[in-house]
Amino acid sequence: MHSLFVCHNLCKFKLLLPNPPPIANASRFALYFAEECYMGIVHADIVLKNLYDEEKAREGRIKPENIRTAAVTAVVDTGSLYLVITEALRQQLGLGIKGEKTAHIANGQRVSCIVTDAVEVRWKNRDTVVPALVIPGAEKILLGAIPLEGMDLMVNPVSQELVGVHGDEVEFLALAL
Repeated sequence: MHSLFVCHNLCKFKLLLPNPPPIANASRFALYFAEECYMGIVHADIVLKNLYDEEKAREGRIKPENIRTAAVTAVVDTGSLYLVITEALRQQLGLGIKGEKTAHIANGQRVSCIVTDAVEVRWKNRDTVVPALVIPGAEKILLGAIPLEGMDLMVNPVSQELVGVHGDEVEFLALAL
């Protein structure tokens, strides 16, 4: 199984590495791979907006400048499904509580968390609307797979940055019923 992993990585990164070592020397390759190609933590600067405030502004009940927003740096976590925010950020945005769910977190624990009202997530020229999860004790904002899909984004493993799945053009999937 280990040699299959090394072979897979050698094939995957053969074009990226100028002089990869031969596959027969798997331990040398593993060291070369570890020194030259590693997956790091990807961050994204996003803007979160209270969708209910935006609706009130459209109706003229509040001024547009009173829409609660927050510019934050999130950890892009493709292993997480949802947008995860802190309780302090939920309060700052004035997001209501829609309910509770049980979530599995990275350390294997199951925890009860709050599900918020819808929040708009914006990254550059892309946006989507999702509920957020507030996990007790969370210190970082996580941008999970559902908001990434909603904005047609993916992580480029080579440049370790967010990129559009279809380039700079945002594409939406429309299903005919």
